[in-house]
Amino acid sequence: MKEKIIGFLIKSVYTLYGALKITRRTKFSAKRLLPKTKCESCYILGNGPSLNTDLNIVLKIPSDDLFAVNHFGLSALYHTLKPKYYIITDPGFYGQDYVDEKEQERVNNLFIALKETTSWSLTFFTPLEAQGIFKKILNENKNINVIGYNKVNTWKGFKWFDRWVYNNQWAIVSGVNVVMSAIHLAIGIGYKKINLLGVDHSWHKNTIIGNDNILYVCDSHFYDENPKLTPILIEEKGKIRPEKYHEQLGYLKKTFEAYHYIQDYAKYRDVKLLNCTSNSYIDAFERYKL
Repeated sequence: MKEKIIGFLIKSVYTLYGALKITRRTKFSAKRLLPKTKCESCYILGNGPSLNTDLNIVLKIPSDDLFAVNHFGLSALYHTLKPKYYIITDPGFYGQDYVDEKEQERVNNLFIALKETTSWSLTFFTPLEAQGIFKKILNENKNINVIGYNKVNTWKGFKWFDRWVYNNQWAIVSGVNVVMSAIHLAIGIGYKKINLLGVDHSWHKNTIIGNDNILYVCDSHFYDENPKLTPILIEEKGKIRPEKYHEQLGYLKKTFEAYHYIQDYAKYRDVKLLNCTSNSYIDAFERYKL
């Protein structure tokens, strides 16, 4: 009985906190802005190195139901596959305070490439807070339609509340990873079978603590020829600092735990999430070989 009461109180706190965030930061018309589909299946491409292993499969994917993310637009595959949807979630793509000069140049090159070379119809999803920024940047290309989505996250509260706000696109489970945002949007668009490729999520294998006690990661992607070690940085009280190892482990715990919550929501919506990645550490979704 005592455990039930404690569990009820914890869920009440999470629900109240989620409701407060939604009230303050959510745009309640987001649901009607989403495109709708009559197709059953779609494909979400993470940018993990396994995409090179699975290239024969990737090249057969139909572009009409393909989601690309982050820096995919700088790869040759962008023009080969011609994805229908493109998603970003990291503030590093629209907040200059979050990235160094070299990374800012890379981000700028990405949006120049998207604007100047996208010759097919593309729906570009961005957090609502950055929608205005990307409309100015990308709407010069009439093929690109910029749509904002609510990045407010809430989970671990009462399921009836979480499912209600997810269904209305007022919140998502978590925005710590762009793949999570892509899955949420794909469910909202109406897909019933979501295939995941390139979602290796093997960061823990590629991290080291340097002699300077700074945490470094070799964040490898399928398009990287010579991936390099870079420090993992986080924002705190308006300032950027190196992340501590226990903080990184906490981030990984939250990430992989959130996928199980997403799986529960997908099951509720009668959506199948299939992990088709050759080498993936996500254990929440059914494994499937295309």
